[in-house]
Amino acid sequence: MEHITAVETLAEQLKNMGEPPTKLSICTKIIYTLPEHLRGFITFWESLNDDEQTIPLLISKILNEESKNAMFKPQGKSKL
Repeated sequence: MEHITAVETLAEQLKNMGEPPTKLSICTKIIYTLPEHLRGFITFWESLNDDEQTIPLLISKILNEESKNAMFKPQGKSKL
């Protein structure tokens, strides 16, 4: 989530300077700065139509993926 917040902050700063970034540039920056364990998400995102690729959907889906990854992350050595 930190990388998303950083991109949103940068976008807001650009907007305040009179250079608002496009939706595409914000989404691209978020997607291509994802941690390695979320890189598979790029394929899903690129399969959506342009009108479906919204920033709120992007953030929601990334947070969902991070939650799933956290659930299945190994918690320690298994006794199996």
